[in-house]
Amino acid sequence: MPIEAVLFDADGVLQQRPRGWKDALGERLGFRGNPDDFLADVYDVETPMLDGRADFTEVLATLLSRWHCRVTLEEALRVWTMLDVDAEITETVRTLRRSGVACHLASNQEGHKTVPVPLHLCTDGLVLPAGAGASHRRRTARRRRLAAAYRGD
Repeated sequence: MPIEAVLFDADGVLQQRPRGWKDALGERLGFRGNPDDFLADVYDVETPMLDGRADFTEVLATLLSRWHCRVTLEEALRVWTMLDVDAEITETVRTLRRSGVACHLASNQEGHKTVPVPLHLCTDGLVLPAGAGASHRRRTARRRRLAAAYRGD
């Protein structure tokens, strides 16, 4: 049976953060403190964003205020969407599409982060679990709880 379609994961496959992105967060967003702590705050509140229950811009605006950042929401969104696209994988997508294989892009991230991906390369479709009210992270957390219960933790 021939392959008719391929689903590519956006984050970590087609796109990555530029080198040094995390370490420069404080300078770029205008806050003092550990960038790991800022990111931990983002990740703590991201589940409602990932499954479509919350809007990323509202959550980010709140975090910018909490961290006393000196940038506007628009500037912070530009920093948040700084992504490098993997040229080799991009060429693989082009090759597959030229041969008639449908190529779809999937991301468990909020819509703002998926914007920089060259969607013209994956025009056959875009899958965002938030649009369906789902998130693999919730499933992963559930699996961890079940495993802990099984082990008796």
